[in-house]
Amino acid sequence: MNVKWIMKNGKLIFLLFLIFFTACSEKQINIYAVAKPNEIQNEKIRFIKIDKIQNDKTDLKDKIIQKIKVVNNIKPDYFHINPTNYKSVLSGTEKINKNDIFYYKKVKIIYKNNRCKVTLYPCREIGGRFFCNYSNPIHYSLKNFKNIQKKSYQNGDYILINNFIYKERIYCKSEFTTIKCEKKEITLKSKLNIKDKNSNLLFSKTYKKISINDPCQNIKEIYPNETKEYKAYLDFNQKAITLAYDTASNFIEDIAPHYITFSAKLFDNADVSMKYFDKKTFENIIDTINKNPSKTKNLLNKIQKLSIKYPKSCVIKYDLAVMYLKIKNYQKAKNLLINLNNCNKDIQKERDRLFNILQKVYF
Repeated sequence: MNVKWIMKNGKLIFLLFLIFFTACSEKQINIYAVAKPNEIQNEKIRFIKIDKIQNDKTDLKDKIIQKIKVVNNIKPDYFHINPTNYKSVLSGTEKINKNDIFYYKKVKIIYKNNRCKVTLYPCREIGGRFFCNYSNPIHYSLKNFKNIQKKSYQNGDYILINNFIYKERIYCKSEFTTIKCEKKEITLKSKLNIKDKNSNLLFSKTYKKISINDPCQNIKEIYPNETKEYKAYLDFNQKAITLAYDTASNFIEDIAPHYITFSAKLFDNADVSMKYFDKKTFENIIDTINKNPSKTKNLLNKIQKLSIKYPKSCVIKYDLAVMYLKIKNYQKAKNLLINLNNCNKDIQKERDRLFNILQKVYF
């Protein structure tokens, strides 16, 4: 690119860069909340007797009890485990499948230099026969030799170049090789049922957890000196325990309150005409809580005043709702989101997403 052109148009380039950078930067904060059970809310399951889980080789039963106790830390006395007056019974089955297989895979070889080369042996023709000197060959890359071929005459294995006869040989290293791969796979399948004291089914779900370790999965090419045997490093026993923890977590999320984390966008582009000082105050508030969300509560009063001063601003109302979410005042956040209408599509999209999340949150 011409240096004079860059100097002449430098301001324009900087402006375009600034616009691009501003458009790409996005402000947001993470919100932590307690969500309602994903699938069932039934008073009976809160007074639960923990029965046997058949073939429980991962101590799934104990892991579920641990998770239930965590729920009681979130919502005190939400669950009563094995009470005398129990109203429901948890039981289930567990099945583990393990596979350890070896297979072969064809992959391409990466060469630093040319894979193919052409060797020419100088020859002389005597009495209709060719006699070649194999002790002093000439070497070319295949690419360079193709350029030479354009100015030569070929007859079988012999080629005439600048009135000299050569015997041609093309040597190519293998383009592909075969590697040996080990693939380990473990599947934990758990069916968990909750029934009332009369054996009526209250909840039933099968949880399937899979872990696969295949070191060759993404290998498409290797260097010539790389290993051609790949071992899978997966401890079946340890992984089964991890999958059991995941199963217990998913089960508890289905039947009990649990923590969730979600992001909420922040908008700092004013959608109404604001006084210069107010506009800067608003932008500083959003920038501050984006960088340090713990200051949200301290800045709440300032943005409330701006919302009252500029009642037609969707942006201020939306950001205020996000700030209420951050300090766990979900009802005020919900009321603001409900009344956000006739806003631009970006705000409306985020408003709808947050409103849907709020439907799952404990107030």
